[in-house]
Amino acid sequence: MLVPLLLLLLLLLGPGLAAGEETLITCLRAEPCVLPCKFNSDGKGVRVMWFKKKAVVSCTRYGNTSWVVGHNSPADKYKGRTDLYADKVLEGNATLVLRNVTPHDEGKYFCVTIMQPRTDESAVVSLQVRAPVEDVSAEVGHAAVWCRARGSNPAPTLTWHRPPPPTAAGCATGPSLIQALAGSNLNVPCSLPYALCAASPHLWFRGSQPILTINASGDRTRLSFWGEWSLHVYDSRAAARTLTLRNLSTAHQGAYTCEVSAADQTILTVSNVTIGEDLRLETLVPITVLASLLFLSYCAVAFLLVKIRRMEGQKSSIDSSLTSLSVSSGGSAGAPASDS
Repeated sequence: MLVPLLLLLLLLLGPGLAAGEETLITCLRAEPCVLPCKFNSDGKGVRVMWFKKKAVVSCTRYGNTSWVVGHNSPADKYKGRTDLYADKVLEGNATLVLRNVTPHDEGKYFCVTIMQPRTDESAVVSLQVRAPVEDVSAEVGHAAVWCRARGSNPAPTLTWHRPPPPTAAGCATGPSLIQALAGSNLNVPCSLPYALCAASPHLWFRGSQPILTINASGDRTRLSFWGEWSLHVYDSRAAARTLTLRNLSTAHQGAYTCEVSAADQTILTVSNVTIGEDLRLETLVPITVLASLLFLSYCAVAFLLVKIRRMEGQKSSIDSSLTSLSVSSGGSAGAPASDS
């Protein structure tokens, strides 16, 4: 109930209050933020209230405040996140420390100091929270590519650019669509300007799944793999320019992204990888079966031909034997007839 009463009091007595000038404060997300407030203290006792709109941010008392009636608890979202410099308050310093700030904390904060018998709006602080980009991701569809940046405040400006032409000293460039057979090796390029070839870190990922992180410091390079990808990266030393993968299946197809972060920019190279089944074994099996059937058929036909020829040869031998027998029989019957 005290906050509405204070607001009403500020509206009614506004011209007679000692109002502080508005101060602009900019803080980074997740860091502590200091909101300044100075007032003319009598050194005896004071009640300090910080609020944002109608929400109580902090409500504390210092020194002799027996004349204060009631107490206001801070809103849940501010509990455990605020502090004042307790040993400085009676000296006229009601500065508030707000910890772990987020973009939701942006807005105007009012510092109200209450001393018997006056109430002062001692400070008005306008808080802005800046947040760097947490994550940049790219997604490849059938007819479009989406680029998203998450977590930044204010919203970032996203720009598209074509990869530079390949040069002898520059990083490799390559097609955005790569096709390969399952089980074979494939190269996924990282297309960067030459000045960023040695930038660190490099991050490779498929879709939103990380593959490999490359962090270079001087002459040393540290590689970090995720999951089973260490089994599929063939030459990790060259991954800053080209990611060579092996033993892939159709489950590994998708959008592969090389992300390189420099001091003032993040560059993405997206390649859409399509992996087809290896048809060599599937083709070899029916061919082998067909060849075996043809061979067996040929053997069967050859066997039958040999069998038929043998049967014909046996038949010829029998016919010859019968003919010889008939001739011999005819000669023996005619000899006595000539003697008579």
